[in-house]
Amino acid sequence: MNLFKYLIFVFLYCFLLKQACVNSKYFMLLSFFFAIFLVRYLLLQKKLNSFGQNLKESMEVQREHFVNSLNHDLRIPVLAQLRALELIQMEQLGTLNAAQKDILNQTVQSGRCILNLISLLINTYRIENNVFKVGYQRFNVHELVTSCFNELKDEAAEKNLTYSLECSNKNLYINANKDEIKKLLINLLLATIMYSNYGSKVFVKVVQADNKLRVSVSCDGSNAYSLNMNLNSRYTSIGESIRIHFCKKVIETHKGQIIKPKMGDAFVFELPMAAV
Repeated sequence: MNLFKYLIFVFLYCFLLKQACVNSKYFMLLSFFFAIFLVRYLLLQKKLNSFGQNLKESMEVQREHFVNSLNHDLRIPVLAQLRALELIQMEQLGTLNAAQKDILNQTVQSGRCILNLISLLINTYRIENNVFKVGYQRFNVHELVTSCFNELKDEAAEKNLTYSLECSNKNLYINANKDEIKKLLINLLLATIMYSNYGSKVFVKVVQADNKLRVSVSCDGSNAYSLNMNLNSRYTSIGESIRIHFCKKVIETHKGQIIKPKMGDAFVFELPMAAV
């Protein structure tokens, strides 16, 4: 019906336009219709802009409420649960047998994983909404990767994994946000550990080329490491899409890019050596 009205209006407008060339009355009538149409169009445009602004403000309020809920209603209770579990784990509330210790260790690890995912969601929100400001500093890349290895040594020990770092220069420095790059590396290593085979080796390769830093994270063994880069995919491991989305945002914030490897399964990204 709306299309039919539009066709009638176009036909009438063309007819009046033709008649206006020889008759001033038709010209005045044409101008009158055009003025009505223009006023209605401007009013409609104003309503659409107002609706869009209200919708945007409503979505921002909802996002803020969601993040505050993550930070307060979920993160704080998980922290409290972890503190209680750690007291039990240290046997301050009684001795534990081997089976109880094993179950408790798995529960603590699961709680830490949930806490990490909540923190990633909050950090990703801050990056996407420009709440997070990149604070550049100069730091040693070799030392940063080594510190990530040390921080995840317990996770590697559970699957009898070993770390291997290949760095073109131990005195290689970069200007970036050290804390965010460390979070990026830790989450990539956690994903690698998740997909690795028992007793395999986790590789991190760091090279410098054309004022860019290229980092590759992979694991040996056939089909040992295969991250799903499709964030909309339903077939991902728990937390994988959250980790990869966060990693992408950190790389994009630093004006870097993800590189598709020519062969093998690896996560490769490049960052500028200097602040951009």
